[in-house]
Amino acid sequence: MKRSTDEIRYLILKALVKKHKDNIESIREDIGTGLPSILHNVEDLEIFGFVKLNEMIFGKRKYRELEITKEGEIFFDKIRKKFER
Repeated sequence: MKRSTDEIRYLILKALVKKHKDNIESIREDIGTGLPSILHNVEDLEIFGFVKLNEMIFGKRKYRELEITKEGEIFFDKIRKKFER
């Protein structure tokens, strides 16, 4: 089943509301979608000011950690009704 961009963004915010801060891979597993889709949507959510993405490089590996902002929590509360019927 193909999900809409809005649904993927909602699921990212939902995962972050529960944990407040988490890494990209953990969120990818929770949502059940591919890494490119997650990264694309996280970039957009960061532009909107709903999440903060922190990248750290350890050798050849990138560790990406997401944190929801206060604006992201407010936005999530507004859109939750659309997806939780």
